[in-house]
Amino acid sequence: MNQKRGSPEQVVARTKAYPFPVELKSEAKSFSLQVVKLSEQGFLAEASEVTAFLQPGEKFNCSFSLPVLNHRLDESIMIIKVYSQLNHRPGNQSQGQSPLVGMIEAHFQSLSTAGRGHIVSFLRALAKQKK
Repeated sequence: MNQKRGSPEQVVARTKAYPFPVELKSEAKSFSLQVVKLSEQGFLAEASEVTAFLQPGEKFNCSFSLPVLNHRLDESIMIIKVYSQLNHRPGNQSQGQSPLVGMIEAHFQSLSTAGRGHIVSFLRALAKQKK
């Protein structure tokens, strides 16, 4: 290796941006989901078997850490849409997989200034990786 004397060797590990875990909590319910898409407005999350328990209009507090940046966000959200369908692929039930495949769309209710800044930084970092 051709390094200058005294300069530390940089090791950059690649971390997958998606999916990442999010916790939804209300007074009566608590769910763990996987965020597959994030924006300043909200997120889409995989919610296989829990879509039967979620309804549009429900409000939750959500907690998640942004991959790579490791910023923790605690924000309030509202469920906007619930998408669910039966998975008819042969063998899924025998492999212990849920026959229900689902996604939720959630929007932030009042995203904090710091939270918005962290999300924007995360999205910019992703855009740079794709170039």
